[in-house]
Amino acid sequence: MRILILTNRVPYPLHDGGNIASMQMIDSMRRCGYEVKLLSLNTRKHHVDLSKLPESYNSIHPEVTDINTDIDLKGVLTHLFKGKSYNASRFVSNEFKQLLQQTLLNGNFDLVHFEGIYMASYLETVRAHTNAKCVLRPHNIEYEIWENAAEDSGKFKGLYLKILAKQLKRFEIGYWPLFDAIIPITTSDEFTIRDQLKPISHILTLPTAMDIQRIEVQVEKSNNLSVFHLGSMNWIPNQQAMQWFMENAWPTVAASTKATFYMAGRDMPEAFFGYENENVKVIGEVADAGLFISDKQIMVVPLFAGSGVRIKILEGMAAGKTIITTSLGVQGIDVFDKQEVLIANNPKSFAEAVIWCIKNEKKCKEIGLRARKFMEENYSLSQFEAQLKLFLQQVCSNTN
Repeated sequence: MRILILTNRVPYPLHDGGNIASMQMIDSMRRCGYEVKLLSLNTRKHHVDLSKLPESYNSIHPEVTDINTDIDLKGVLTHLFKGKSYNASRFVSNEFKQLLQQTLLNGNFDLVHFEGIYMASYLETVRAHTNAKCVLRPHNIEYEIWENAAEDSGKFKGLYLKILAKQLKRFEIGYWPLFDAIIPITTSDEFTIRDQLKPISHILTLPTAMDIQRIEVQVEKSNNLSVFHLGSMNWIPNQQAMQWFMENAWPTVAASTKATFYMAGRDMPEAFFGYENENVKVIGEVADAGLFISDKQIMVVPLFAGSGVRIKILEGMAAGKTIITTSLGVQGIDVFDKQEVLIANNPKSFAEAVIWCIKNEKKCKEIGLRARKFMEENYSLSQFEAQLKLFLQQVCSNTN
């Protein structure tokens, strides 16, 4: 089977959940025996020099089109009055359409795989130049992220974000039924999609899998367990999570313990460096995520917005870290409170969970080890790839 994969950014470096999920899908397809080619938008915000890609990327023959997805006032106002999704339109490029057309004409592809809803704008181009099956892999229900962001914003910004969310919802729901198959990451995302697409036959939830055995268990040996957060800080839900934690939960922890909190992630907003003090270290982007978390045990992920699976939570669990998060944070991950993770949904319970971990070191680490075992049993690559291969064979064999 020959597969063309479309992504809205070059899946490199593998520092954030989106790139990790995209590259895991690509690698899994190759291990299934498929021939894979990659076409990507190369955004100014996440620009990648192709000459610096690892040699392993050569096998997927990447080609890119540079694009500027920065927000500009003219674009905002134009789409506001037209009622079209500005979020989605920023990823539309005529140059990329030409590259896509030429690639489809030169290649005999059996399947075109769209990584993320923002590449759906190119579906019409694909349909016009090939009879290949078209599969969507939504990393999130994007409009839900913006709906939640609107609720947590001020009056005027909240109103604007509600408009963006409404436009994006119309865009997403409009494209879902146009695909031959959809592979969401969580069951909750699948339910949302199914509610709009009844009936639909080709939909399969496949959480992002990991090569668990290659992830070292890193249980902190210090007697004063460290608290940390690691995530892309250009993502609004992560920004909101850290602001909430610093203003509502951490003061209680700091007053009761001598713990140190480490906040790290790419594109750290300047305002967050204002939280720094003797017991709060704001790092920004780290070169090696594995090294950063190796000497820390308690991972806080107080998410109240977004959908999809949090790749960083799965990575933390695989490394034996003790995860403290919200019900939303573990959405799509079948874990239990006080077994594989700790779940807290308000400032008091969240702070209490952090304090409990610090004061109960042995039990805290046991939760991390149970999380590792859970990952070994439920997120193996072999399970993922067996399901993926069968599903794609069914999709491509369907002549409807």
